[in-house]
Amino acid sequence: PAALAELVSQLCDGRTPAAILSSANGTFADRVEEAVFGSGFASVPVYAHKPATGDSLGASAVLQLVLAKFALEQQKLPPTLHAGDRLHTVTREVTEIHGNEVLITSVGFNQQVNAALVGR
Repeated sequence: PAALAELVSQLCDGRTPAAILSSANGTFADRVEEAVFGSGFASVPVYAHKPATGDSLGASAVLQLVLAKFALEQQKLPPTLHAGDRLHTVTREVTEIHGNEVLITSVGFNQQVNAALVGR
């Protein structure tokens, strides 16, 4: 969690994103992301597409970027489909957002962490 927390802290630089698009892929990474989001962005809605679409590996980041742009344009997050009871922080219904930036996070199978702050 420390590496992702540091990266997100540097990236956001005191700003709070309107939403977070998580890489939640059903592995240890879900717990890492939940810990970071809970400590710094507890009130920010989180969306994860992978429970519904599966993990498309390298293409997942591109899909997250497209979803972030749609979320900013619509000022809404879709519900996280098929999240089950493991992902406690994700949206479960359409959620309105208010803001100009969305945080995208990705924790890979080899434990690398990546993040981007996407604006309108």
